[in-house]
Amino acid sequence: MRARNLTVGAIVAALSMAPVAGAAVSLTRFIARAGEEPGFVPHGRPQTSSTASAWVAGEPRGQRKADSARLRREGFVRAVAQQMTYLPNPRNGGGLSWVMELGSSNAALAEQRVQLRQTIAAQGKVKIRRFSIPGVPGAKGFTATLPGQPGGAANALFTEGRCLLLIGDSVPDANLAGPVKAGVRAIYRRTGGRCP
Repeated sequence: MRARNLTVGAIVAALSMAPVAGAAVSLTRFIARAGEEPGFVPHGRPQTSSTASAWVAGEPRGQRKADSARLRREGFVRAVAQQMTYLPNPRNGGGLSWVMELGSSNAALAEQRVQLRQTIAAQGKVKIRRFSIPGVPGAKGFTATLPGQPGGAANALFTEGRCLLLIGDSVPDANLAGPVKAGVRAIYRRTGGRCP
């Protein structure tokens, strides 16, 4: 579920999840839609996970056990992830939007801190620049770039009630944070900051 080498946080987790069904459908309104994140559109169907173990299935074995136990303690309910296609250059960019419902708003805030710390650590030896998103209380993000190489990654995490949400991209462009910030603002405005 972590970003690796300037890739988007949580892309691996989405690969092990099943298509959205039943109760998780209501969470799909908290993932990015076409037109909300400039340059990106949803790719394929949203994927869901109804257990913490399934959500972290793509992580390294040692990390998987610890993360799964922490998420269960936080009251993990379910998560939905949507891969995003980077329209200007689909072969060299991509994105992800996900939402995770936990047992309480305090659990969502605690998980935001953990996810931010782990995702930044997973970037390796890169230049990290943190950013906030005015208009979205508590939103925290960062860009990750390699010196001398174009583009990089941007990820932003924010909470709405009992939910933690992420929008992340990996693109070859200079404006890394712009699309992510726009996507976060669009979701927050559309959903009224209340999840689930």
